[in-house]
Amino acid sequence: MLSARSALRDATRSHHEHVERVIDLPSRASSREAYAGMIQAFYGLHAPLEARLAALPWETAGVDFDMYRRADLLASDLTHLGVSPDAVARSTNLPRTDSLAAGFGALYVLVGATLGGQLIAREAQSALDLPDDVTRFFRSDGHDIGPAWRAFGRALDGAVTTPEAFREATEAAEATFEAFGRWIGAATHPTP
Repeated sequence: MLSARSALRDATRSHHEHVERVIDLPSRASSREAYAGMIQAFYGLHAPLEARLAALPWETAGVDFDMYRRADLLASDLTHLGVSPDAVARSTNLPRTDSLAAGFGALYVLVGATLGGQLIAREAQSALDLPDDVTRFFRSDGHDIGPAWRAFGRALDGAVTTPEAFREATEAAEATFEAFGRWIGAATHPTP
């Protein structure tokens, strides 16, 4: 029997792959302006979604939600890039997170994204000669990614144990991937 984390990964694989194609993160290292635009787009979705998720009763599932906060890192990157976080547009088209199971699905996407962030930070720093203070989000600066991912996986497996909870988590994860694809894809690839 698959763990909830493995089953969620399998259930959302096509959504994840689609978002990676739409966003095309490696191409965002073509210029400092493109990189700054990408960070603005990430902040515009990440900040309101993180604020919404913070309202859930994570402690009932043994989750220290503060361990997964990253909006402050995006705000720091923006500030060091000369962009005021207050001036960045924020998405209002967020996934449903009105239950802990749905919250786990959305947070699965956010936490999982930190795993690939290290590679993105290295590529951007190498291609654009960026200092560490503008890649804090992708490096998850100050956060220990491996232990955080494992702790999240254990909590997910312990909380998403019924077919209904798994359905809610899957729908929220899919909706989160879709929200990222729409918001960040449109923000970084404007249509004429």
